[in-house]
Amino acid sequence: MADRNYARTNISGCRINWLIPILLVALLAGCALKVKLVGEYDEILDQKVTDLYKSTSSFFVKLKSSSGNEGSYIENKDFYIYAQGEVATLILRAQVTEEGLKRNPLTQNFNDLQKQYEDLATLHKTSPTPAMIKSAEKAFEQSFRAILQNLLYLKWNQHQPEAKQ
Repeated sequence: MADRNYARTNISGCRINWLIPILLVALLAGCALKVKLVGEYDEILDQKVTDLYKSTSSFFVKLKSSSGNEGSYIENKDFYIYAQGEVATLILRAQVTEEGLKRNPLTQNFNDLQKQYEDLATLHKTSPTPAMIKSAEKAFEQSFRAILQNLLYLKWNQHQPEAKQ
């Protein structure tokens, strides 16, 4: 009977003796790994977004104050070409910035913005009412606000000290 108890203690003790070093190694390995959850701040991306916002805001001012042929889609087609080119550039920079991340909020924001410009161009071709223009302007402001909030978070995060291990 004494031999049986000795065997159980010995087997249990052996499991614990192996379990502690394995847990210790796993814990140390977890502390040593640096997990990247957000992309890097990109000053050029920030500047391009600000420039595009200024152009878009100016476009809406022009659109709301223009009359007749001056406010037509054809007369403003160059703005849409410019905006689509700028957004394509922003998408590419965001994809590179967020490469390897599980979530890509900036890339998604820029894809959504690209769709908004396409929708605005379609709306513009139908001679929109002032209320439609105001609604579209508000949607663009919300999109740019979300993008700038993401960029400001990345800028803030860049200046935070890394956690000491």
